[in-house]
Amino acid sequence: MRLLLGRFGKKGDPGYGVIVVSLRYESVVAMKRRHDWLGAETERADHESMMDGGRKALATVDSKPIFTPRTGALQDATTTRVVKTSKGRILRIRNPKKYAASIDKGSKGHVIAQRRKPFLVFRYRGQWMRKKWIWHPGTRAYRFLENAQKQAGNRYERAMRMRMSRIASRFSR
Repeated sequence: MRLLLGRFGKKGDPGYGVIVVSLRYESVVAMKRRHDWLGAETERADHESMMDGGRKALATVDSKPIFTPRTGALQDATTTRVVKTSKGRILRIRNPKKYAASIDKGSKGHVIAQRRKPFLVFRYRGQWMRKKWIWHPGTRAYRFLENAQKQAGNRYERAMRMRMSRIASRFSR
């Protein structure tokens, strides 16, 4: 289907300036074929853009950890996955480590108490200490997964915009 726009009448005529739309119809089969092609290309562009976003999220976690990593195990455990849902696709960024949530979201002050032994034994300012419990002041939130999510979203938007403009230019031919 091609859409042709034009003005109707001559300057000064009562209907001048009215826009006339005329359509040239293609066969229904050709229209359906183009529609199916557009749907498939859009699906592919969405999936590839999600994968680009996932790669950017992992790169962000690895290269800009915000906190000082001790072993790198927390960064290595971060994974991304594109999940298809009834409403489309989502990019899931997750980290299964037990301590990932407390580093990402922070933790409140809490008591650390002895459990299996009679005392907690640790070195403090060069001296060995023995305590039944200590007060841990908590940790600040580093939001490394949130930052990865933002970076992934930005990369997805840029990649999708680029791919869709390419598809649109091919579709209008």
